[in-house]
Amino acid sequence: RYVVRTEVVDGVVRQHVAVKGSDNAKNFRDDVDYAKVVDRLCKARLHRGFKRVADAVWDDALGFLERDAVFELTGHSLGGGVATILGMRLKAIGASVSRVVSFGAPKVT
Repeated sequence: RYVVRTEVVDGVVRQHVAVKGSDNAKNFRDDVDYAKVVDRLCKARLHRGFKRVADAVWDDALGFLERDAVFELTGHSLGGGVATILGMRLKAIGASVSRVVSFGAPKVT
């Protein structure tokens, strides 16, 4: 579902998170489940299908993410929407997010 890459350059920890796009029937169902639900962490109304996938990635990846890292996130389509939500959540907990780059990501809010 995602890849986390960690690098240290000149003493700065950078973590790159890449989230895959839709590639199966379940993902396509998540794509069209666009009802809005509140995300308690980033305090925003989000696309329910994207939030569901973001919840799964967040729960799984959190143990690999370093609190003091600088984050760069990316994804395509569903992955871009999830990367956007993850970026919003990281900012909400005070993490440093340098950029979120998405390709063909629909609106998540």
